[in-house]
Amino acid sequence: HTTLVAIDRPGYGASDFGNIEISAWKQAELMKPIIERYKNRRITVVGFSYGGTVAAALAMKYPEIIQKTLLCSASLIAGEEHTPAIARWCLKPALA
Repeated sequence: HTTLVAIDRPGYGASDFGNIEISAWKQAELMKPIIERYKNRRITVVGFSYGGTVAAALAMKYPEIIQKTLLCSASLIAGEEHTPAIARWCLKPALA
């Protein structure tokens, strides 16, 4: 049995949209009350893109709570990922 908890990063989605917190460390601190709620279970944190950076910060900051970490296409610095030329070409108005 598994319980899945999906967390919006602060300032994205339905979480205080527009008031963005860019620090992975601060985001990990903000998420601590949520993960503490499940601390008596085996917790695996999964992060995609910059969420991977936040997942890594959670695992480093709270190793006593986080058992496993899965990073999927994790980025190191928000906005600094390499975008292939073909991806930019697909965003042209005629194709969007």
